[in-house]
Amino acid sequence: MTDVRLERTCSSIMKSILRISGLVGAISFVLFFAVQFYAGCCGEVPTSAQWYATSFESLLMSFLGSYWFLGLFLCAWFGILAKLSSNSGWKTLSEKYGIKRLTGDRLQFRAVSGYVGEVRCDGSLKIAVTTQGLYLKVLFLFKFGHKDLFIPWSDITISVEKRGLPPAKAPLFLSRLVGRLLRSNYLRVHLRQFPDQKLILEVPDSLLTHIPSEIMESTAKQLS
Repeated sequence: MTDVRLERTCSSIMKSILRISGLVGAISFVLFFAVQFYAGCCGEVPTSAQWYATSFESLLMSFLGSYWFLGLFLCAWFGILAKLSSNSGWKTLSEKYGIKRLTGDRLQFRAVSGYVGEVRCDGSLKIAVTTQGLYLKVLFLFKFGHKDLFIPWSDITISVEKRGLPPAKAPLFLSRLVGRLLRSNYLRVHLRQFPDQKLILEVPDSLLTHIPSEIMESTAKQLS
């Protein structure tokens, strides 16, 4: 219980620091652009404003060319990936289905689009289908926080849909329009141990033939 409270406290402190840092940075940028805009439109600006603009620009250029910027960018990138892993449910799935090494023979992965939770993946997902189960992984650029997954067919029921892939909160008319124009095969994967987990995957026709027929839910009817 104490560890949980400590973790929440540290998380709250970090969020506060990030908010304050973001606010200070935003104000600094706004003031800089305001001075530049005023100088371009009205001519001379006060000496103090000129000094601020010159100092800010010099400091910014030095920062962008330093290792500090690279370190900050990497930290931000890894933080975003960790957040996406948590929000999408991938982190939870990896605790059950995560694998360190792919074990299937001659696995042919296809880059696909789909939804993991409410996170839309446009071409960043890679899937492979075998007689044993479903393999999932992400492109190397997004690998942090996303372990490779292997989900056996025994834990899955699926349905196949002919549909497009509109944004998650798209208006109904837009969803229908996208569905009519961009019709592809999509697997709606239902995980028995994670019934609330949303998992929708684009699947080429060539991969559908590897899915055991006994786990399909009215496939023939939905593809007709």
